[in-house]
Amino acid sequence: MAGEWVAGIVLSVSAVFSALLIRLIVRRVQVIFDRNGDTITFRARNMRGYNQVIHALGDLSHAKKDGHDTARSVLMFDRGMSQGEHSITQYHVSGPAPKRSTDAINAWLKAPAPVDSEPPKA
Repeated sequence: MAGEWVAGIVLSVSAVFSALLIRLIVRRVQVIFDRNGDTITFRARNMRGYNQVIHALGDLSHAKKDGHDTARSVLMFDRGMSQGEHSITQYHVSGPAPKRSTDAINAWLKAPAPVDSEPPKA
């Protein structure tokens, strides 16, 4: 009987601790590159709320990979109120994702590509 109480207490404490970790750590980040609107929008949502920051696309010079074994993608703004480095994620990760996202952002910035969200032209 005492063992059941101990197991129940341990499971309850584990559940509360896990819920607190999720509330503090889990964060969804979206970065929206809008060529038509000439903006870059950072959106972040977690259990505590929602945050949105809009930057001028014209102020962005390029993206770079910050780190070596573990890395993250960073946007480099060379002018305007946003001047400086703005990381896309808070944390460094291992693997090819930071390089792939940096390469994709820089390729997108080089030449205006057709926007797939425009209505078809007659």
